[in-house]
Amino acid sequence: MVHQHIYDSLIATPVSVEDAIAGDIVWGAFRGWISGFLMLIVSLALGVFPFSWFHAGILLVFMAFIGILFASFAMIVTSFAPNFDFFSYYTELCITPMIFFSSVFFPLDKFPGWLKTCSLFLPLTHAVNISRSLFSGQASSMHVGISFIVLAMACLVAFFSGLALMKRRLVK
Repeated sequence: MVHQHIYDSLIATPVSVEDAIAGDIVWGAFRGWISGFLMLIVSLALGVFPFSWFHAGILLVFMAFIGILFASFAMIVTSFAPNFDFFSYYTELCITPMIFFSSVFFPLDKFPGWLKTCSLFLPLTHAVNISRSLFSGQASSMHVGISFIVLAMACLVAFFSGLALMKRRLVK
């Protein structure tokens, strides 16, 4: 964005600023979707594909949805980043703790109660809950519905916030 002036070039075309930013968010989501799809292929190759093809389809759609959420978060951070080194703060202070305390590697039932409560405010916790439920074929839980509503609200807020903040940064 800074060195190659890609956004400056896009803004000079008939493409609107919002379209350019939304396209970048969708591109980030697609890259995440590719990673998730490759993990599904690996699970199939290793024989740990215990759920139905219907759940696999839902999981593929869900991966795109989560990709949009986290690409929108990245766009919000990009709108504030003065330089490339700023992203190390985001990685170390936001992404790494979220990975550790969202039940990605460690089950939440082993954590103290206050940490379980705090983890419910992390979007990755809800994404892991839904993904595990779909992968295991137990997607009828009430927790899946609540997690989906939380993620849908977070996705809407993050997407439109990312659009507005990046537009503010690009159009001065």
